[in-house]
Amino acid sequence: MFLLSPIKKCQNCGMYFVPASKVDKIYCDYPKDNSKTCRELGAFQSYTERLKQNKAMGEYRRTYQQKFMQVRKDKENKKLAKDFETWKKKAKEKINDMKKGKLTEKEVFNWIINNK
Repeated sequence: MFLLSPIKKCQNCGMYFVPASKVDKIYCDYPKDNSKTCRELGAFQSYTERLKQNKAMGEYRRTYQQKFMQVRKDKENKKLAKDFETWKKKAKEKINDMKKGKLTEKEVFNWIINNK
């Protein structure tokens, strides 16, 4: 008895493909014009789109990157690193509360703006 792999439609380019290994794949492995595959591009594009749609997540990402770079440039400043870790932990809690429905997107966005 043979098990047939299902035919899937790539969520990035729309082409049909047969997953080589995992049957839950959502992106094909066909090379595109820029020589990258949808599997390489798809997850990043989905993440970027989610950041555009959710202001709180986008602002969290921007603020995180800014704080991370400050800590990276000033490795000797232990207080800055500690403050970043504290902020990061609190911000993650807020994001998780938003995902669970305990906080609204606007509440999280305002918290991030006020705690930069």
